[in-house]
Amino acid sequence: MPEEHQMTMEQALRYFAQRVPEEAPNTFSGQMQPELVSCDEAAKSLVFAFDTQDWMRNQGGAVHGGVIAETISIAINALAWYYAGMRQNPVVSLQLSYPRPALMGQRIYVRATAVHAGKNMAYVSALAWQQDREDKPFATGTGVHYTAAALDED
Repeated sequence: MPEEHQMTMEQALRYFAQRVPEEAPNTFSGQMQPELVSCDEAAKSLVFAFDTQDWMRNQGGAVHGGVIAETISIAINALAWYYAGMRQNPVVSLQLSYPRPALMGQRIYVRATAVHAGKNMAYVSALAWQQDREDKPFATGTGVHYTAAALDED
C-alpha cells in the first residue's frame, strides 16, 4: 500500500507542475515552469526545481524576491492541493524570509513539507536553496491553507 500512495503522489504532483504553465501561460506564475524532482509520501514532502531565466533578475543581478516568493508559493500550494484531495484551497497566510540572495544561472530547489495536513487546515513549511547546498537556504517560508474550503476543479 505505501508504494501505491507514493505513486499516486508522484503522478498528482507531476500533473500539478505541468498544469502551472499550461493554465496561465501569459502570467507571472505561468512562466515559472516547476519540475518535480522528488516526493516522499511518508515524509509528506516534495522538491520542485526551477531554472533561473533572464527575466527573473533584479536590479542587483540576483534573483528577484518576487520570483523567490513564487517558487516557494508554488511548492507550498502543490502540497496543500495534494493533501486537500487534489482540490484548490485558499491561502490564509504566507510568510517568507530571505537570509541570502539567490544567484542567477543556478537552479532553484524548493523542498515543501506538510507539517500538518488536516480536513480544515494545512500547514506547510518550505526551504529554498541552490546547487547541492540545502544546508545553506537562501529563503524559507511557511504557508497556511484553509482546506475546509477546498473546491473541486472543473
